[in-house]
Amino acid sequence: MVNKVLGVNNMSKDNDIVGATEFTTYENVKDESTKEYFRGNQFSIDAFEKKYALMDNTKETYVQALKRVCDYVASVEKNETLKEYWSKRWFHEIYNDWWHPAGSIMQGAGSGRKVSLSNCTTLSLGTGREGEEWDSLEAIIRNTAYSVAKCAAYRQGLGVDFSRLRPRDSTVLNSANKSTGAIHWMSFIDQIGYYVGQSGRLPAFLFSISCKHPDVEEFIKVKGDKSRIQNANISVQCTDDLYEAAKKDKDWELSFEIPEQKKGQKVYVDENSAMPDCKKDESGIYYIASHDRKGETIKKTIKAKALIELIAKNMFSHAEPGIQNIDIARKYSNSDYVYDPLDEYDSRIVSSNACCLSEDALVITDRGSLTMKEIYEIFLKNPEENILAMSYNLSQKKYEFKPILNSWQKRNDVTVNLEIEEDGKIYKVECSSDHPIMTRNRGYVQAKSLTSDDDIMIFK
Repeated sequence: MVNKVLGVNNMSKDNDIVGATEFTTYENVKDESTKEYFRGNQFSIDAFEKKYALMDNTKETYVQALKRVCDYVASVEKNETLKEYWSKRWFHEIYNDWWHPAGSIMQGAGSGRKVSLSNCTTLSLGTGREGEEWDSLEAIIRNTAYSVAKCAAYRQGLGVDFSRLRPRDSTVLNSANKSTGAIHWMSFIDQIGYYVGQSGRLPAFLFSISCKHPDVEEFIKVKGDKSRIQNANISVQCTDDLYEAAKKDKDWELSFEIPEQKKGQKVYVDENSAMPDCKKDESGIYYIASHDRKGETIKKTIKAKALIELIAKNMFSHAEPGIQNIDIARKYSNSDYVYDPLDEYDSRIVSSNACCLSEDALVITDRGSLTMKEIYEIFLKNPEENILAMSYNLSQKKYEFKPILNSWQKRNDVTVNLEIEEDGKIYKVECSSDHPIMTRNRGYVQAKSLTSDDDIMIFK
């Protein structure tokens, strides 16, 4: 039995997107010039022709570029019908200014050039795993510097977090004796942009450091020195507890810990590490430490309010540093919910863009069918509660119970009412317009985009 969507009722006043059937097609506008599309705006014309048009002397127009991009991105769809549908739909939406692709997509998609389709990438120094060393020469030179150069060559903007580099004057066991600090290495990474960014296009950089790093004051003031870090923007990662301490005029501790290392201890080494003379274990992933290294903690106490004022003063004078409200970003970011470094196949149930079901929607659990409201109230009383919900495993194509790790309440001004028929029975579901609904014919589809041709999966 094919389960058909009988009705889609968009509760929003603006329902232009839902049910749109008449598209502006490429065939209808293919002869339109770039000048005509941009209505003679020379700035837009120059930006497109210099940055995004094909560089093969074909004089590609903006309309032709849209066709190229839409065809290329839609080429990943499962069949020709879907490829044609999505290419036409996206062309219609972009042409009519509903949205526009990022610059890297416009330049790279279908162009045959070595251009990344990602506008921005965040790089760590080293591997980013807890308990492993980030601030080694190998991490900086072989990993980060090479990745920066390669990504810059492929037209990606780059964010680099320097918070795990040891601060100025901490101990290093080489000829230098003392570290030159995180800011010194920022200048090195910043210079890569000048060598890789050719033909007048320098890669966009954003450097950041934690508000708890001992070098943060030097970092805040670095833009006052016109000879250092002139290609990158800079931002301080500010935490909620810094703001609370500043409100109460409390002390603020800057701290960095370098862990102790014992001779014979296994130490992680990246695959790019240039350490041929080091003895590795049987896995080849770890090398065996040849000497002891004392642990060291670098601390400094300042006033939280003074740190905020220092940021404000330099922001006023040099337009930088900016602020990354890192705790707020992590709280509201989808990516932190889906990331689990200990689980290769993360099993948690998550959502994208706060998609949700109404409070009376039923969820099949190991405790029987519970409404979303009941699940929310259970977690409200005890956040550590263990409830398993029925989930569909895409890779194994089977239903199985998975743990619910979080529940939240959100008011949506736009909802969709679905009526789904199966074996003569009609099921009604109210959900947010972007809630993903699993179909047999198209995989996950946002509720607002379902049609009567979609075959909805219903657990039996």
